[in-house]
This record gives sequence, C-alpha cells and structure tokens, in this order.
Amino acid sequence: MQQIGSYLSDDSVGIIGIYGMGGVGKTTLLEMINNKFPEIGAPGFEVVIWVTVSKDANIRKIQKSIGDRLQLSPSAEDQEPASSSPQVEEQAEAIFKALSKRRFLLLLDDVWEELDLKLVGVPLPTAENKCKIILTTRSKQVCHKMGARKLVNVEALNQSDSWELFKMKAGTEVDLDNPRIKPIAEAVARKCGGLPLALITVGCAMAEAHSVGEWQEALDQLRESPHELPGMKEEVLSLIKFSFDRLGDETIKECLLYCCLFPEDEEIPVEQVIGYWLWEGFLDNPQSNSIIRARNRGHGVITRLKSAGLLLEIESAGLLFEIGRGSYVKLHDVVREMCLWLTGAENDKSTFLVYAGRNDLLRFMWFGLKFCECLCLGELVPHMGLSHIGESKSNFYFIRVSFWLGV
Repeated sequence: MQQIGSYLSDDSVGIIGIYGMGGVGKTTLLEMINNKFPEIGAPGFEVVIWVTVSKDANIRKIQKSIGDRLQLSPSAEDQEPASSSPQVEEQAEAIFKALSKRRFLLLLDDVWEELDLKLVGVPLPTAENKCKIILTTRSKQVCHKMGARKLVNVEALNQSDSWELFKMKAGTEVDLDNPRIKPIAEAVARKCGGLPLALITVGCAMAEAHSVGEWQEALDQLRESPHELPGMKEEVLSLIKFSFDRLGDETIKECLLYCCLFPEDEEIPVEQVIGYWLWEGFLDNPQSNSIIRARNRGHGVITRLKSAGLLLEIESAGLLFEIGRGSYVKLHDVVREMCLWLTGAENDKSTFLVYAGRNDLLRFMWFGLKFCECLCLGELVPHMGLSHIGESKSNFYFIRVSFWLGV
C-alpha cells in the first residue's frame, strides 16, 4: 500500500498496473485503495471511479459505470447492451469533457485485454492534469499494453500470514491449538499455496471440523483430489481456469499441462522442459524444422505463461543455476492442482493420469490410445524392464511405454 501511495503522489506516474494470478488478492488491494486512498498519502482527487471491466469487456457498460459516477445524463440508448459506433462516440465525448475538468482516480478492476481509453472517453493521465489510473490484471503483458509506468506484482502470502488468514476463516469453533489437530491444519493451510482465495475457501469449509479424522481427511483430499473439497472446484480452480482458457493457443495450454508431470514444488529447469516439449512435438512448425527456432518458440511459451501468472520464475540455489546453465520455473501449488483437475479422469477430455505426491507411483501421461509416457523414480526403471530417455535432477526418469489396446 505504501508503494502504491508513493506512485499516486508522483506526478510522473500516470498509470499503475497491479498484476498477479487469479485469487491472489488484486481486487482486495484495489478495494483498500478505493476506501483508504487519502490515508496512503494520495489526497486531492476530486472524484474516484471504480469500474469492473471483466474478461468480456463491453465499452458501453464501462462508459455507463463512469457516467453514473459522474452523474452524466444517460442517453436514450443506454438501456441497449450493443455498442454501436454513434452511441460510443457520443458518450465518449461527454465523459472526456467531464473528466477533463476534474482530477480523477480511475480504478479498473479485472482487465483481461488492452482497453482503448480513448474509445471510452478517458483522458490520459499526465503530469499536468495529475490524474491517475490503477488497473488490476492477471497478465503483466496487459500492464505494458495499457502503458503502465509502474507495476506492482501481488504475490502469494508467506506461511505466517497464510496461517493467520486460514485461522480467521476457520473460526473460533475449531480448536486449532489442539496439538493433534494443529499440525494437520497447518499442513492443510500450506496446501493452499499462500493463495488468499484458496485459504478463505478451505478455511470456511473446515469451520465445523472438530475431529482429527476430519482434518486428516481434508488433507488427504487436498493431496489426492482437491476439487472434491467443498468450494475448491467452483471458487478456486474454476477461477484460475479462466486464465488458462484465455491463453487461447492450444500449444501453450499443452505445454502448461505438461508441467504438472513434475513433482509438487519441483524447480523445473527451463531448458529441460523445453527439450521435453520439443520431443513431444509441441513446438513443431510446418514452415521450419529448425531446432533453434523451435527452442526460441519454447522460450516464448515460457514468457507467455509467466506473464499470465501461471508459471513462477524462481532463483535456484542449485548448481545448474550457479554456473549459468539455465533458469528455473515452477508451478504454483493451486495452478498445479488446476492442471491435474483439468487432466484427471473426471473430465471428458482426459489426457493425463497423474498420481500426485506419491513418490512410489508412476506419473502417467496419456497420448492417444496406443502409448503412454511417464515420469517415474529412477530406481523403478530396472524393475520395470524399461529403458529411460532423459533424467531430471530429482532422479526422475522420462520413459515411453508402447502397448496395444486392440484398436
């Protein structure tokens, strides 16, 4: 909040972008700014306007939200959801005229694509007019497209803050100081990966769990089938799936889903996973069979996934990182659970069968009907009578198993 307050006080900063994965608390932060902006060192605005943009942005609805806040006289066509050019231009002129006379703070929540401010009628913030725009988005790329001068990355909560939020949502009816329950409850909270939405959802779901057995069952569910815990599928996994769906490109989606084959909290070597994608043919281009170009496409996929908040860039203390042989990424725990949920047997488009968090079990990835591929612990390979192709730094081997299914 103090950082954003300093940006609001800086006349050279017109647009501020707040980005982070779904459910991490961007809207909550924007609400705090809306409610307390004079307290964070940013007084002097004549009008503060909140607009929820959403993934299917509608210019007329955005204009209506701004017009209502400015008390502009609605046009006769305001009840029409369609956005014909004359209506948009007429309202844009009215909004521009009204905002040009006032120092405004415009809060744009949940921006998915670049929004044409000129089309809406919003004057660009300058050092002269001292106006500001703050937007929230899941994509760092959207911040850049919107011309944000300063970016704020909203990250997951640390373990201590996660536990405090979880306890608050679980309520006082549950004895979380019970020495038999507390360690299990802490493990449940850790499975939420510091994501406030997940902590709130799971905490509320456990508000009436009084026995050790109930907490152990919840932990087992989060490890094996998190979508079965009340509220997880509807409130958490479905929310993150919006970001997945907005990727559009099927190749990028396949590459992300592939990452869930790595163990939970695994540091994924970028060059290695791009090599796996190459081997799978994800990065093939009919116009070029150049390995260099395919690897470049792989790096583009990594950048796109990081920008969308679906892959986290990390600095590894491992040897490979230290000698400059590559960087690492990882899946946020809840993003990984979303991937497993999307590729599990309960979905119509099943492509994976993954046993997560079980080091003694194979991690299968199904492609078509005649073969499967898997990651498994190296010591299992000789016992299976299989050869391996490629080894990860975690002693996991990548193998292909071909078999006939009578098709």
